[in-house]
Amino acid sequence: MSYNNNGGNNNSSNLYNYIGSEAHVRSLENDAWHDQIAARRNSKRAFANGESEGYRNGWCDAIAQSDTQVHKGNAEIERLFLLNQEQASRIEALEKQHTETVAESEDAIAQWQNHSDKLKTMIHEQRTTIEAAANENTTLKGLLTSLTEANQRLNQQINQQTENHEKSITEVNKQLTLYERNQIFIYAISRAIVDVLSSEDIASTTLKKAFQKHYFDCVLEAQESGLIEHQLVHDEQFSNSSPEIKQTILRLLDDATINSVFDLAETNELQFFGPEEDLAPAEYPFPEH
Repeated sequence: MSYNNNGGNNNSSNLYNYIGSEAHVRSLENDAWHDQIAARRNSKRAFANGESEGYRNGWCDAIAQSDTQVHKGNAEIERLFLLNQEQASRIEALEKQHTETVAESEDAIAQWQNHSDKLKTMIHEQRTTIEAAANENTTLKGLLTSLTEANQRLNQQINQQTENHEKSITEVNKQLTLYERNQIFIYAISRAIVDVLSSEDIASTTLKKAFQKHYFDCVLEAQESGLIEHQLVHDEQFSNSSPEIKQTILRLLDDATINSVFDLAETNELQFFGPEEDLAPAEYPFPEH
C-alpha cells in the first residue's frame, strides 16, 4: 500500500502562501499608516506656515493702512494750522489798518470841523463886509468864492475818507465771517482727532508723535518770525477764544513734552523733547518678513 503525500504538500504550500500574503498585506498597511501620519504632519506644518504667513501679511497691511491714515491726518493738521495762522495774520493786519484808518478819519473830521467853523466865521464876517459895501467890492466876492470852493473840496475829501473807512469796516467784517466759517471746519477736524485719540492703539501713538514734531516746528517758526511769543497752549488770547482746540492740543501733547518747552523770549534754545529715546521712531510689534 503506497501513501500519497501530495495533499499534505499542497496544504503546506497554501499555508506558506497565506502567511506570506498576510505579511505583505500587513507591510502595506504599515506603510500606508506611516504615509498617513507623514501626510498629517505635512498638512499641520503647511497649515501652521500658512496661518503664520497670513497673520504676518494681514498685520503688515493693517499697519500700512494705519500709517497712511496717520500721514493724511498729519498733513491735514499742518495745513489747517498754517491756514489758521494765515487767517489770524490777515485779520491782525486788517485790524491794524482799520485802527489807522479810524484814527486818520477822526483826525480829518476834527480838522474839517475846526476848519469849517473858521470858514463859517470868515464867511459871516465877509458877508457882513460885502453887504456893507453894497456888493461892489469884487475882491471880497473873489475871496468868498475861494473860501466856498475850498470848503467844498474839504467836504469832498471828508466824504471820500468816510467811504474808505466804511469799505475797511466791510472788509474786516468779511474776514471775521470767513474766520468763523473756517473755525467750523477746524473744530470738526479737532473732534475727529479726539475720536482717534480715544483708543490707545498704534494709530493714536503715531498720531501723537507726528503731531508733536509738526506742532513744535510750526511754533518755532512762528516765534522766530515774531508772530507769537508763547506756544498756543500758553497763549491766553488763544486759550480764551479756542478752548476746544486747546484741549485737543493738550491731548496730543504729554505733560513732560509741554513742560520741556521754553519761550523764545526766555531762552534761545527751545527744548521740545525730553531724552533722546523719546525721538526714536515707533516700533510696531509685527513679525519680520
